[in-house]
Amino acid sequence: MNATVVGEYSVGGLAGNSIGNVTNSAVFGSVRGESSVGGLVGMNYAPGRVASSFTAATVSGEEHVGGAVGRNYENGPVEDVYWNADATDQSASAGSPTSNGLSTNEMTGEAAAESMSGVDFSGPWITTDAYPVLDWLSERVTREMRIRSS
Repeated sequence: MNATVVGEYSVGGLAGNSIGNVTNSAVFGSVRGESSVGGLVGMNYAPGRVASSFTAATVSGEEHVGGAVGRNYENGPVEDVYWNADATDQSASAGSPTSNGLSTNEMTGEAAAESMSGVDFSGPWITTDAYPVLDWLSERVTREMRIRSS
């Protein structure tokens, strides 16, 4: 998803508040708010689970701001989640130690498969010259990249 999201509290590129599962997701664009602001999820409540996802959205706020998850209330699982530390301008994210801030070079091209080892590149995700895409979107993305380079 590529969008600009602006709010005050619990602001996320995909979900403001999450009590369910956010998996196999990617967010690009911009996310801005006051508190509990994240590139993917603003506030993750247990038993909500954020997994196998990444973001390269710019993220800004005042408190509880994270590259991928702004605030993780009651330690809901955050597993194998990645954010572009260069793009988000965030060095940390709420969640477990398997959340990782990476550089643009680590998240794009073939390097993504090695750097983002918690993302399933034998299943729903494939690498491209840019950021990974879901396999079912790959033909559309390839076509759009060809059109842009023409």
